[in-house]
Amino acid sequence: MDYPASQAQLGWRQYLLGFLFGLLSASVLSGRLVEHDVFSHAAYAAGFGIFLLALRDLGLREFYLIFVCLMTGFAAIFTLDNGYEIIFAGFDQGLFLMNFLLLLTLLHQAASTSNAVAQVGSSLTQQPASRRYLAISGGTSIMGVIFNLGTITMLTPLIHEGVARSHGDQQLKNIRERRQLNAMLRGFAWCVIWSPTALAPVAVMELIDGIDRN
Repeated sequence: MDYPASQAQLGWRQYLLGFLFGLLSASVLSGRLVEHDVFSHAAYAAGFGIFLLALRDLGLREFYLIFVCLMTGFAAIFTLDNGYEIIFAGFDQGLFLMNFLLLLTLLHQAASTSNAVAQVGSSLTQQPASRRYLAISGGTSIMGVIFNLGTITMLTPLIHEGVARSHGDQQLKNIRERRQLNAMLRGFAWCVIWSPTALAPVAVMELIDGIDRN
């Protein structure tokens, strides 16, 4: 008797989370375009609602980090003249990174279920030896825009399978595998420089004032 009710409750929770994530994304992006307090307040409300709904899924590590953040926040408020400004600046940065990861996850989820994307990955690793390095390196850099770190986890098994099916002794296969993995990692390293969805530059720009990607 309780199972359908709990299942319905889980469904409502998912719908509410989806609405709050949508509100968060719209508020953060709109706030970046038009600086207005209403977008900041909407983002704060959405973030707080997501936090409340996620409480039951948090573990000991998450509660420990929350406790550390609370203690650090109280220390900033009581010891610094601009403590509240620092707290709200931290909220803004955290909500932006949260929204950024959400959008990346949506892109990754959509692309990971696409047969076309899987065919692209297989095609990159099955190129002739003369153009395999450029194909894997360039393809990894381009696919990193959508998958980010997921590109590594997707292409690595394909490289292993392709090398295992290739001809030659084990030493030659090891050399082929190492070259293809190097091409993949080098292509991904370039992706960090130019990709608008790279995590590291966005995090650095949010945490350090006065820098940009130019």
